[in-house]
Amino acid sequence: MLKKWIRTLIIPFLFFYLLSYPFRVLMHFWDTRTLETFNWLCLFDIFKIEERRDYLFVNVPLWFILCLLMIQAIYSLLQQLDQRILFILALLCILFKDILLNFPSPFMINNALYWINFYIMGHLFGKKILRLLQDSKKRLYFTGTVLTLYALFILPFFKINSYIPANLLHHAYLYTIILSLISLSSFFNRDSSLKTIRFFGINSLIVLGIHILFEIPLKRIEYSLLHEHTLIISIIITAITLFLCYHFAIWANKHIPHLVGKS
Repeated sequence: MLKKWIRTLIIPFLFFYLLSYPFRVLMHFWDTRTLETFNWLCLFDIFKIEERRDYLFVNVPLWFILCLLMIQAIYSLLQQLDQRILFILALLCILFKDILLNFPSPFMINNALYWINFYIMGHLFGKKILRLLQDSKKRLYFTGTVLTLYALFILPFFKINSYIPANLLHHAYLYTIILSLISLSSFFNRDSSLKTIRFFGINSLIVLGIHILFEIPLKRIEYSLLHEHTLIISIIITAITLFLCYHFAIWANKHIPHLVGKS
């Protein structure tokens, strides 16, 4: 288990984290024309004890990989429990969301204790739902059900007034969105036109780790030329960033798969 974590999460995390450090140095020099004010110790932000999840200045999005690693570590200790107990633990994580996300901890442990509710639910019900969606008739019933539940949350005359805790109600809404997207996407599972989207899904960890190294310089260049940020410009920058991530992922999978979790 530890070997798998090292290969799929720890090595990619360290690779993108260390790769981003000189990038941050360059960006600071770009902005200030000096390195005297650069916080060289930001490399060690990983060891901070924080309650928030945006403290990894070197590469903020990497919080997700670190949090996922902690989730897997915690779940490895819980997975032998009875499924009913796991379900109750997931509900408790939701109920105590505000407490869990607001106490300082190292390595995103506090975030992991909250986000593990999605991990538990996926483990308990994910394969069952995917098998259900393979049957065309059951897929129609399931999709209709989750879309109806979604309507209960968004249509004004279906607003639910109850004694259900707000966190549970909010997460029920989130789960209906997730299930709606999963069920609807199952209708296009064999659509060849979605090849690019599948590619980004398979390589999402690479995109997560590398995208700001493309996005931030593009924004700097654009603003130095046009002195403004508009919706159209943001869309163009996003498209260019995705294009660069796409080709970096192809290169990384071929030349350095062991560094991006693909070995």
